[in-house]
Amino acid sequence: MVSGESQFPVVESTRVSLSEPPVKTSFCGNRNGLSHCGSRGSAGPVDNYLGPIVGGLESTQNTDMEQQYADTRKTTVAQVAAVRRDSRRDNQVNGDSPAGPRTGLDEAQTRPVAKVEHVAQYLREVCDIAQALPAGEIEALCDELVGLRERGGRLFILGVGGSAANASHAVNDFRKLCGIETYAPTDNVSELSARTNDEGWPSVFVEWLRVSRIGPRDAILVLSVGGGNLERNVSPNIVAAVKEAKARDARVLGIVGRDGGYTKQAGDVVVVIPTAAEQRVTPHAEAFQAVVWHCLVSHPKLQRSATKW
Repeated sequence: MVSGESQFPVVESTRVSLSEPPVKTSFCGNRNGLSHCGSRGSAGPVDNYLGPIVGGLESTQNTDMEQQYADTRKTTVAQVAAVRRDSRRDNQVNGDSPAGPRTGLDEAQTRPVAKVEHVAQYLREVCDIAQALPAGEIEALCDELVGLRERGGRLFILGVGGSAANASHAVNDFRKLCGIETYAPTDNVSELSARTNDEGWPSVFVEWLRVSRIGPRDAILVLSVGGGNLERNVSPNIVAAVKEAKARDARVLGIVGRDGGYTKQAGDVVVVIPTAAEQRVTPHAEAFQAVVWHCLVSHPKLQRSATKW
């Protein structure tokens, strides 16, 4: 890429609400390493609904931005025209038809504007879940972690699949920002895979906790979409770990989805992420695990070290 050229073409897109025709045009472009974005038009029902989230972003129009957009668009249109001219010339040299085959740029002009029904609906669900989160339970979870730190206990974070990735991230945050000795069994791939291969998947967490000598000063924090259910054979390793923790008088904490499963039934303080759409329980539950634990590690009661930003 030649320095100074536009990295991305200017794209004009239309926001489409679920119930009304498009009413807003937005634009973005990149020129000389600088991003230019803005919007024109009146807000529709989706924008009104999501006002608290995006309200401030949609009011940044000014003359300079409009001029930057116009300049960037002129440059991009000129570049597109040049590409088409070169393509037609090459086709003629190669003996193709004068018009040449349709290029990706030609096809892009005929494509319908992408609609955003799914995006708008998903964001509505995000808003609904955020408003319905049990603030009291989250505050109680914070108090549990403060007590854990004060008594010198350890925190073991358990998760499977996407929740395992969240567990690894959360370990970093609780250690670095809150000064809590925290571990995730899934961070040790060698031990995890060896135990799965030799002893079976259902016991991987419970054996790890036994070797770690989990006791009354410690706690487990379960990150799970369903919380474990033996009858349905869902996350039996989490169920076994919860039982082991209870048997050793460790505290059982959790951030889970759906009805909370066995973790909610047996746990001491468990935050259940509300269900906004049955077909999207997993993405919302895993996303809001991060929302809740980031709320915790930035809580004035719990946070000891400042973040960089």
